[in-house]
Amino acid sequence: IKRLQEIKSQFELRNIEVKPIILIRDPLSRIKSAVRSNLDKKNYYEGIKFGETDFLNALKQYYTSEHCKQYTNYHKIITNAFEVFGENKVYIGIYENMFLNENIDKLSNYLGVNSIHEYSKVYVNKTLGSTEETEFDKTIKNFYIEVYKFCNKNFPSTNELWK
Repeated sequence: IKRLQEIKSQFELRNIEVKPIILIRDPLSRIKSAVRSNLDKKNYYEGIKFGETDFLNALKQYYTSEHCKQYTNYHKIITNAFEVFGENKVYIGIYENMFLNENIDKLSNYLGVNSIHEYSKVYVNKTLGSTEETEFDKTIKNFYIEVYKFCNKNFPSTNELWK
């Protein structure tokens, strides 16, 4: 919270309006994508041991890492943002449906810019490798059960999008 308060106050000192945007994604999918991306880039600084090449081993290492928890605990991230900026001042988008025209329009309206629906066809930083189903998926979902409960309650579309 302290860091968010500092960001807010520094922008306010400059008379810059802050428009926080938080994009959430199915935690399991987010974690697998991060692991695949880190393996593809040989990034061993975010919770995967140096030299690891096996996806499942890397997944087992990463999902409980501080880095992973920092980016996946949406219930804490969103609660902190609401506390600092105000609930009606934070845009929450859901990755799985953010490319729909209606959600592009919602985000564009929030930002005060024109919607450009063609951008929904452009994929940046798309994960190169597979993020296949593993026998470990249920363990990860259970580890992040509070995130799922919070999002299912507060963002009902995640009940269907995050099965």
